[in-house]
Amino acid sequence: MLTITGAALRGVNPEDFSYTLSPAPPGSLQPGQAVVFSVGFAPRVTGIRTATLQLFDNAANSPQSVFLTGNGILPADLAIAMTAKALGNPLLKTQSTVAYTIQVTNTSATGAYNVTVNTTVPAGEGSSLVSLVPSQGTCTHLKTPVGSIRCSLGSFAAAGAATVTLTTTYSGTVLPNTATVTSLLDPNSANNTATVP
Repeated sequence: MLTITGAALRGVNPEDFSYTLSPAPPGSLQPGQAVVFSVGFAPRVTGIRTATLQLFDNAANSPQSVFLTGNGILPADLAIAMTAKALGNPLLKTQSTVAYTIQVTNTSATGAYNVTVNTTVPAGEGSSLVSLVPSQGTCTHLKTPVGSIRCSLGSFAAAGAATVTLTTTYSGTVLPNTATVTSLLDPNSANNTATVP
């Protein structure tokens, strides 16, 4: 039987980490039982931060140590805009194409990370995907939900920008569409959605 008496954070930056144990010590574990660690990271400055989580028990090699590391980053505000341009003359043929251009801009003086754009192939008569071209990263046309598109654009430098050009067919009038952008630590959600027309 393993008897756990406590835990503590040590090392270079222990103040940037937190932890919980379930069940909370002190306590005992029978063979086959486990204790669950949950670790939080709230850096006070930017850059790499490290600490060590130590677990104290009645084992011969106590305390056991788990090395923790995290990268502190600053918030970055991303803004998204969208335009639609009909290609060809829909009066001359029953089906034409439209290019939806999505532009994402980092409006901050700090980098943005894990930037993701979500949009769709508009649902409507004669609508189908022709092409999908990001200026950086990759885009995937998902099967579920039907017509959904997800673009992983990676990281943006300060004041950086990228575009995604979505071209679809349509019949009659250009169909409305919406795009959203998400990233790590975006402090302003008010400019994260764009709609056309």
